[in-house]
Amino acid sequence: MNKYDDPKLSLETLQSYQGYSLQVFTSGRIKLSFHISHSHRVEYYGECPKRFREAYARQSQRSLQVMPEHFACVGAILDGSPYSLIHRIHLKADNNATSDNAHIVTDTEQEICHVILGSLHHQWGLPKSVIQALLSHSGPRR
Repeated sequence: MNKYDDPKLSLETLQSYQGYSLQVFTSGRIKLSFHISHSHRVEYYGECPKRFREAYARQSQRSLQVMPEHFACVGAILDGSPYSLIHRIHLKADNNATSDNAHIVTDTEQEICHVILGSLHHQWGLPKSVIQALLSHSGPRR
């Protein structure tokens, strides 16, 4: 098992959750909240580093052998939308706990947010103002 493969984001664990929600902040961060029960959640943040293409290449290089389906899905999305932001996913309050089996890819031209968790792929439509907030990173980080 790869140490960057988060077991809380495996397909078996995702099926046990009651659902998830997505929040986009003006700071440019995206929050994924996985609902275990009405009041208990597992929370992750997606952040887009300044050199996000290089960061994604490093993740792909270290984990491609273990997660080929995931990186094939992300690669297909990136091939179809060259003007995309790639958000790395990490556990709330731990920026170093990066999960290579989860990515958020935001297509700024088509205004679509792709959430890729393992081989599971969801699309969220985003308003133009939200896309601008993701691009500008102008809001506070709280």
